[in-house]
Amino acid sequence: MSDRREQLAFAVETLCVALASYIRDLPETLPHEPDNGPRHGDRLLTHEEVANQMGLTVDEVKRRPLPFRVKLGHRTVRYSAKGLEKFLTSSR
Repeated sequence: MSDRREQLAFAVETLCVALASYIRDLPETLPHEPDNGPRHGDRLLTHEEVANQMGLTVDEVKRRPLPFRVKLGHRTVRYSAKGLEKFLTSSR
């Protein structure tokens, strides 16, 4: 039993060292970030806020596949303020 624990402890230690080395070598920022995610300094808006700015009802906002939609959880959706601004300027 002790021999098995020593093997597991060694395996865990080896994995931790390898993971730490991998993390250390990662770049500070990823080379490509998706265009629909929130950015630093970006504010996430509710359905109501987007509906008011777009002149739509909340139900219409919920049904539309808006490109600046950010899914945060199983039933939680918000919208990127910067994405909305970009969308509104490009659609005019």
